[in-house]
Amino acid sequence: MNAGRQVGGRYRLDERIAVGGMGEVWRSEDTVLNRPVAVKILKPEFAGDTAFRQRFLAEARHAAVLDHPGVAQVYDFGDSAEDAVDAHRPFLVMELVRGTPLSDLIGNGKALPPAEAARVVALSADALQAAHERGIVHRDIKPGNLLVTEEGAIKVTDFGIAKAAGAVPITATGMVVGTPHYLSPEQAGGQDVSPASDIYSLGVVLYEALAGNRPFERDSAVATALAHVRDEPPPLPEQVPAGLKRIATKAMAKDPAERHANAAEMARELRYGPNTAVAPAVAAAAVPATSVLPAGAPPTTATTSTGVPRRPWWKRPALVLGALAALLLLIGGIALAVQVVGDGSDPSASPTTATPGGGNNQTSESPQTTEPTQEQTTTTQTTPAGVSVVAADYVGREWKDVEAELKELGLAPEKVDLDEETVAADPELSAVVDAIPGGSVKEAVLTVSPTGTLEEGATVSVGVYKVPKETGSEGVTGNEGETGNEGEPGNEGEPGNEGEGD
Repeated sequence: MNAGRQVGGRYRLDERIAVGGMGEVWRSEDTVLNRPVAVKILKPEFAGDTAFRQRFLAEARHAAVLDHPGVAQVYDFGDSAEDAVDAHRPFLVMELVRGTPLSDLIGNGKALPPAEAARVVALSADALQAAHERGIVHRDIKPGNLLVTEEGAIKVTDFGIAKAAGAVPITATGMVVGTPHYLSPEQAGGQDVSPASDIYSLGVVLYEALAGNRPFERDSAVATALAHVRDEPPPLPEQVPAGLKRIATKAMAKDPAERHANAAEMARELRYGPNTAVAPAVAAAAVPATSVLPAGAPPTTATTSTGVPRRPWWKRPALVLGALAALLLLIGGIALAVQVVGDGSDPSASPTTATPGGGNNQTSESPQTTEPTQEQTTTTQTTPAGVSVVAADYVGREWKDVEAELKELGLAPEKVDLDEETVAADPELSAVVDAIPGGSVKEAVLTVSPTGTLEEGATVSVGVYKVPKETGSEGVTGNEGETGNEGEPGNEGEPGNEGEGD
């Protein structure tokens, strides 16, 4: 393809901005509507491959059904006859997002201020929730597929290997596609994937945004993927707020059942704190995985059982011998029978990214999946001077403790009393109150504003709610509104043990 060529009878190709695993991306002009668009065209070597054509069409369909501001829009899909050869190359017309891939802002020692990391990941979780509600699992969440727009919004891109629940797999069962640095343990082990797999990957993104480095860096893509199964991530830096540490740890739990119930819950915790009550999980069927790692036997972790009756797949003793055999094959170099789709270290530009100055960003990738953004950069990001305030670190806690901590940071906390009517009318605030253990907090912090990087001496408004004694997840209400110990009625309608739980 050359600049100036028109495809679909209306889309003029102006400048090639990326070359990925499956296709090349052009900054283009819709000559009918006179608007800039991004046109992604399947590479000629894959034009005759039915599987690649199906995957390309699937990307268009997955993104097209998602009507969400956090997902890059799809405008059109068609075939383009190539002059030089008798073949048709499918093309996908998408929104041209003017922004920067998150991979340019984090990693290689660069971290975001905690408040900004929480904001960016929460917006990403919002978009994932929309996908999961439509039964779509992205399967390749990573910084390169998250675009930060000029307005600070987030766009999730590249649904090229996404999987719709119940759909017929395009690739062979037992194969895993994805980027090893961000693979969930179940993906790395060749197991079924679900929305929880995307949550794990987003947890890795949160970790990297806070630490400035990925949690697992190994000598090979296979070793990196297996580290997600066997190893625990290194502790986050001390300066990261405890609330954000808890959220990242929860999202990256080895057991999918121990992660956030859904992406909406993760977003809520990032905004309001890790004590917020959970919403019902998205009912999406598990999706058969496809792999780039040999999945003859799922790997096992080196961790021991915590005493929970249910034993996850990676803790079953029956799988140990099979896993050891697989690892021996890997060490011997025999098991690399399937392509690992990039290690995330040298991806190309996002198919919907318009970066200042233009220029071609071309990288060579495996055809299994696209690596749409460029993570290499020579600039060094510096954290702005000031005090970082993250709501998640204070919400749900005692007002006096929060007041003392904010003052110690050099800020001026201002108490704003929230009455029962205000809290009851706001589902998010009610969720925080419902999650507070009975009797543990008397004056609960429900809101903190503003957040982010604040100047020393700045005023911080703290919404405080006086928690009734009978409120809390452990001090539950007994029969006919009478509160007793662990939910039992008190004598003659009087609260038992002051309405406290255990």
